[in-house]
Amino acid sequence: MTYYKQAKRTQMDLTTASRGAYLTWGVAWLIGFGILWIGGRGGNGEAPMWALSVFYACIIAAVVICTIFGVRAGQGTRSASSWSGVIYGVAWCCSFPVGLFMVAWFCKTYGIGMAAAGLMYTSLSVFLVGTLYIAGAAIWRDHSLLVIGIWMMVLTVWGVLVGVPQAYLVMALAGGGGMVLAFAQETWLIHRRTIRAAKAVG
Repeated sequence: MTYYKQAKRTQMDLTTASRGAYLTWGVAWLIGFGILWIGGRGGNGEAPMWALSVFYACIIAAVVICTIFGVRAGQGTRSASSWSGVIYGVAWCCSFPVGLFMVAWFCKTYGIGMAAAGLMYTSLSVFLVGTLYIAGAAIWRDHSLLVIGIWMMVLTVWGVLVGVPQAYLVMALAGGGGMVLAFAQETWLIHRRTIRAAKAVG
């Protein structure tokens, strides 16, 4: 195996958590929020049940995948880092079910309408992702995770201000699309850095 391949593989392994989170949530939001926007355009912003089912399936799949990435990111490292990776994965696994249950209970108890409930679910999902990205940035000292996490916070406020169904489109394009671009940029930067390192050695 050449030095370039070894260096690139090392960089890929070190950025598994961040790149995996970018691509996973980017695709999940492009599909999930995109479907909610399509389904919610016809009425007063209320998404039909089939659109909500697709959205929840995307969120559940993303949570499971990011939990796996978080756990795997700590494997093969120091015990403290490994423990941090496991806890980070558990945070992904637990935060969404608890948060969504709280919103569902609140909406049912106080008779919140479907459009308002959809906005609450959307805002909570984006806020949790942003919070966990920032936590990941603190664990792995990853500046890109920090930037994306802050961007998620901005999108949370933006989505609340524009309301539904416009908020769904904002999250799909500015949120999901932005994370897919972040994944592409991170992968490209790894390629550039390893090429430079290989030239320096060679």
